[in-house]
Amino acid sequence: MVRRPGSHHGGIRGLIRLIWDHGEALEFDLIERNLRLRDVGTPEFTWRDLRIVIKYLPRESALVAEIDPDAAGWSLEALLMATVADGIHWLQWAKTKDGEKGRNQPKPIPRPGVEDKTKRIKGTPEPVNDIVEWLGPGFEDFALAA
Repeated sequence: MVRRPGSHHGGIRGLIRLIWDHGEALEFDLIERNLRLRDVGTPEFTWRDLRIVIKYLPRESALVAEIDPDAAGWSLEALLMATVADGIHWLQWAKTKDGEKGRNQPKPIPRPGVEDKTKRIKGTPEPVNDIVEWLGPGFEDFALAA
């Protein structure tokens, strides 16, 4: 999950640091909302107002895109569409010869914060007898089953 800008502690000092690091993206998001960064600290647009706007910016905002490009644009709708597309790809694959034999399964669309479960661990597997020896007494039956 993307760490929401402005959700960390630090108050005004944290907001100033955010402005310093990502000012243009923040200004763009504020201008889209008919707000201006130059008005921060006035009765019409307080520091608290700025913190709240930043805290609830959508994933499609320029600030989120700059801070976490992988998560940017992944709204609930986009995540659901990726799930639907993955399902359609899987259904198409299931009707093929590869699908009947359970090989070459389609890879899901990559999503932010979701690890690819199709990646295989590279290396040589340990022999069963070595694993049983490492486990210790009481696991000898597993060696016979292998």
